[in-house]
Amino acid sequence: MTGAELAAYRQQHAGPVLVAFADWLAVQRPRVLPKSAIGEAFTYASNQWPTLGLYLADGRLTIDNAPAEQAIRPFCVGPAAGTGCIWAGTAGYSPLPSC
Repeated sequence: MTGAELAAYRQQHAGPVLVAFADWLAVQRPRVLPKSAIGEAFTYASNQWPTLGLYLADGRLTIDNAPAEQAIRPFCVGPAAGTGCIWAGTAGYSPLPSC
């Protein structure tokens, strides 16, 4: 599928689900304490709404960052892999954190 076709598909299929979730979130959010774990989750979900709109509009975007994580996985080497970040810059790679 092209990006435009995928965006149209998402708008048709995922769009109504996201609208229903937004409606549910709007009803439920005032019923929870803002500093509780569920209140913080509701706040997080509400804050991500502009990004979800981009996901519906642009078929090139993915719903998660798994492709980016897989792209940097080769730079996470040694005993630190899977347990935290290491700086790959000392091994001749990019000076950015790699995980």
